[in-house]
Amino acid sequence: NLAFRHIPAERVGTIILSALVAHTAWHWLAERWERLAKFPFPALDAAALASAMRWLMAALVLGAVVWAVDAALRKRQGSANSPGD
Repeated sequence: NLAFRHIPAERVGTIILSALVAHTAWHWLAERWERLAKFPFPALDAAALASAMRWLMAALVLGAVVWAVDAALRKRQGSANSPGD
């Protein structure tokens, strides 16, 4: 608010504020990367791929269940709103 009050163009204030936020974010990112770089990345081996495949299959099954329940509810709602009942 202070920047917008003392800088004539609102666009210039927005650019300055964005630059300050980006500068702060860059320092935060560099600090976090320093700490994360100490840990080794997980190996991409058969066990990791099998685990990823299990999670993808579980997500697929969950999506199918949600789709089936949604279809059943829509069908039930459609038959309840029909004028023949």
